[in-house]
Amino acid sequence: GRWTYKFEEAARQGAALALIIHDDAGAAYPWAVVENGWTGPQFDLPTSVDPEPRLPLQGWIDTPTATQLMAAAGQDLDALRAAANQRGFTAVPLNATASAA
Repeated sequence: GRWTYKFEEAARQGAALALIIHDDAGAAYPWAVVENGWTGPQFDLPTSVDPEPRLPLQGWIDTPTATQLMAAAGQDLDALRAAANQRGFTAVPLNATASAA
């Protein structure tokens, strides 16, 4: 789905945050497009105008950064991606204390 849908659905599901992991091949454009197109603050309409659920934090990261982040949380990004392609996959909560070191 489109990135906007991913953030909206994460909010509807009660997520605290969502990070989209950019993949050049899957997106059909390089990381530089994201990096150069989303600099600076981004704003939403106030909930009085647009009451849809919102995420307190949303953003994009590149694959190498996501790989390091998952490793710090005791997860393997490639294994998570493979699992996500299987029917019945559910979100994997990450324990913030796993990377306290």
